Amino acid sequence: MMIDMFTGMLGRFGSHFETASNAVALVFMLSPAVQIREVYRSKGNALMSVSPFNLISMYANCAMWLIYGLLYPVPPAVPCNSIGLIACCAYLSICWFYAVRKHEVHGWHLWCADGSWSLSAAAGTAAALLFSGACYVYAAGSPAQAEHVGYLAMAVNVVMYGAPLSAVGRVIADKSSATLPPVQCALGFLCSFLWLCVGLNNRNVPTVIPNALGVPLAALQLLLIAWFPRIATKMPDVAKPETEKLASASADPTSTAKDKDSNAGAELKQRRGRASSPAPRDGSKTQEKS
Repeated sequence: MMIDMFTGMLGRFGSHFETASNAVALVFMLSPAVQIREVYRSKGNALMSVSPFNLISMYANCAMWLIYGLLYPVPPAVPCNSIGLIACCAYLSICWFYAVRKHEVHGWHLWCADGSWSLSAAAGTAAALLFSGACYVYAAGSPAQAEHVGYLAMAVNVVMYGAPLSAVGRVIADKSSATLPPVQCALGFLCSFLWLCVGLNNRNVPTVIPNALGVPLAALQLLLIAWFPRIATKMPDVAKPETEKLASASADPTSTAKDKDSNAGAELKQRRGRASSPAPRDGSKTQEKS
């Protein structure tokens, strides 16, 4: 088998590679915090630069590996994915908090016309939550069933590494790599490469397969980032609904008071004008009588 050629290739550095792989994987799970911080600071205006599919796939990956690590069991897989799962729940909660507020103002069809953070993203988030719960119930049945979840985690792992490419159509159309997170893509490449070396060194096929696919996927993302300039995505200019305009007008007492004062002033001027205008003379009537 071809993997046998690389068995023991790291020599005495094998343990150091495993430690580095775990550390980089943990930083990779926390890398979306850079984008989430911008979303929080901009009060949701930077949300269009965050891909919901990216965060959903990362959540599913952490959930699958954590279930596999707890119930198979594989203790080394528990710490990193536990932290990653908590972080992903926080990322999704913050993003959906601002997304719902934007949708309440602009409507579900007027905001995020590209489809991000729309009803389809909400359905994907709910499906990921329900699916992870179902996998936990299934894996709790026996270690063999937990192993099946481990195989599923391999597939989800590949999807997670290629998740930023879900926006590749938008990147090419806009000629902008703003939707590709550079920190996450770089860490994804490094993480895949390190775990690939560890898998080859230990002759572990479940580790080799997803990371062998993750390396070229992450390299493609870095190539797109280097090729296209990073231009910030702006929020679409959506007109305010009439209800919001009426609400803002009624909420501003100074404007209504000014309108009343101006109307009262106009009426007073009209009355003064009528009072000051001279009465018509009866000269014409006297001439007729004479």
